[in-house]
Amino acid sequence: MIPLDLSQEEKINFIFNWLVNNINYEHNLDYNNDGSVTCPIIEIYNNWGIRVSDKYAPLLLKKTICAGIVPVLNDICTKLGIESTSIIGKTKK
Repeated sequence: MIPLDLSQEEKINFIFNWLVNNINYEHNLDYNNDGSVTCPIIEIYNNWGIRVSDKYAPLLLKKTICAGIVPVLNDICTKLGIESTSIIGKTKK
């Protein structure tokens, strides 16, 4: 699906844009008293639970938050030989 003649930056943009255009961002999150976020567990596949923040949530649930998009993007980049890393932070309401 990714055109082979793209530069590394264009490939990253292609992947990111595909994720943004095909995966829904989950806005219904549970906020803790300190403002941090807890993602509810969604049961799929015979009581196997997954959170929208989990690594493969974008592909399994077609919805996620930033914490779910980044590892998928990193995995695809790695498969394409593109070095990438995640920057982790906290979400506050």
